[in-house]
Amino acid sequence: MEDKHLLDQIQNVVDLVHQLMGCDCTIVGLMDHDYYTRIVTKGCPLAVLPRREATCAHTIIQKPGTVFMLPDMSKDWRFKNSPHVVAGLRFYAGTQLRFRVPESEVDIVFGSLCVASYTAREPMNKSQQQQLTKFADIIVNMIVERAELLRMSTREQLSAKIIDISKKVTVDNVKETVLNGIRELYPDTHVSYQIQPKHVLHMHDRTDLPYDKFSDFLWENTEVIDEHIRHYNHVPWAQSVDKIKTTLRAIAIPMVSVAHSYLVVESSNLKHVLDDIDVGFIGACGMLICTTLQSQFLKKALDARAQFMRGVSHELRTRRLSYIPYFLSR
Repeated sequence: MEDKHLLDQIQNVVDLVHQLMGCDCTIVGLMDHDYYTRIVTKGCPLAVLPRREATCAHTIIQKPGTVFMLPDMSKDWRFKNSPHVVAGLRFYAGTQLRFRVPESEVDIVFGSLCVASYTAREPMNKSQQQQLTKFADIIVNMIVERAELLRMSTREQLSAKIIDISKKVTVDNVKETVLNGIRELYPDTHVSYQIQPKHVLHMHDRTDLPYDKFSDFLWENTEVIDEHIRHYNHVPWAQSVDKIKTTLRAIAIPMVSVAHSYLVVESSNLKHVLDDIDVGFIGACGMLICTTLQSQFLKKALDARAQFMRGVSHELRTRRLSYIPYFLSR
């Protein structure tokens, strides 16, 4: 949203789409759980719209790679009373901005590319539909590439933070120092160190979550998120009365140095998405705790061994000296 270079690139694509399609308005927008935000437009202003008032809220639930078309919105019972039709809009055609998760068949839909006119029009032909979906894919590639660059920058910052934390830890303060370091970088999360022999984590919202519910150390409360989108997308999450009570996403890292122990980070913020880069950082924090505690265990083991050897050596010397008078008497 604040990347001027990226927005300029998308604007160039939108201008081209606007010219090719010959419509009054061309829009690229991002769909959140409660709002649709126009980030780049041609022929109409930028805006933030409630999700349930955005026609693109219907576009994002269509079959991937298709175009959702309304030749005359005023004659469609679903839209004839919508604010857009009241304002004069008639023709609409939109396609998804969708990202295919690598090495999977899962599509993440996060926005739309659409064109609209104030007069009814004939449906787009197959060639025009293909062009619109192709331009949408181009925009997605722009956004994803830029996002990956930003996340790589974040990875470097997190790596630097690990080095900074490692300079402050001792055997006595390692847990507290690491947990405080995580809280500093993730201020809207709840961070805990848990020992759970039954491998059931106790979450901040007073629920219990078996560790086998996690996938690649990540867990997401999809049931609550989907429920909120279905029934409360007109209510901003910041105003939701349950937003502080429910854990929506979490990372759990098993600690190898202490049996049944876990480093857990929870988020109740619907807009805070935890990913593999966050897992890498939390995992590194867990490893820092493990290696520090292991050095303590190793030191204790070496001390015990040294004490045992001193005892054995003392016993041998004592026994040897006790035999000297016997041999002298012989």
